[in-house]
Amino acid sequence: MYFFHTNSNALSKQHRYVLPWRVEKASMEPWHALQRTLWIDSFSTKAKLVPRYGTFQRPNDEEEGLAYGTEHGYLAVWRKNKEGDGMQFTETFCDRLTGGKDGDEISAIAYDTNSGQIAVVHRAEAIHRFILDVGMIPRIIKSVTIAKHWPQAVAFGQVGVRGPELWSFGREDGICPQRRGKILKSKPTGMVIGHAVLNTKDDAIILDDVAQGVALNETGRH
Repeated sequence: MYFFHTNSNALSKQHRYVLPWRVEKASMEPWHALQRTLWIDSFSTKAKLVPRYGTFQRPNDEEEGLAYGTEHGYLAVWRKNKEGDGMQFTETFCDRLTGGKDGDEISAIAYDTNSGQIAVVHRAEAIHRFILDVGMIPRIIKSVTIAKHWPQAVAFGQVGVRGPELWSFGREDGICPQRRGKILKSKPTGMVIGHAVLNTKDDAIILDDVAQGVALNETGRH
């Protein structure tokens, strides 16, 4: 679980949202944790909640928030209210992102505390990189698609001159570290990856092979 708050960042009009079309009044109401469903008011239909969410807090900041994604590609961000019940949240963003041609489901979300950036990957090909502004609205930095790449996990890596690396872990095609949308390296692992965790402090990657279990690797080997 992570908590977030970021500073503002300018955004060009043509890249305000990574969308094929705009959902004018899409919003998601609070849900019961055991039901694991969400209501999307503008469609009057239920969208299943996939376990792709996180709560974030930036060091030395008081504001907290929650971000999550659904199987239909919706990304929602909520701000935790400062007053009242600690579980009260106000929605700041809810829109449908553009997924890959073979799937819209959001498979993973990552947050970088130092830069205030949030990364979102879909089950097929699409990878989005945002920065959260003071209103907790995600502003797009870069959106890319990688052919025949099926992301299972995403993580921020080492910080360079142009910001932190972004690591995307594909199901069969391995690992693709990126910076500003440019692939730095692609490394097949010989595994079918179910999930992955990156630890930049210890230069370690933990990969969950769905067939053989957990494997620990050094980032230098990738």
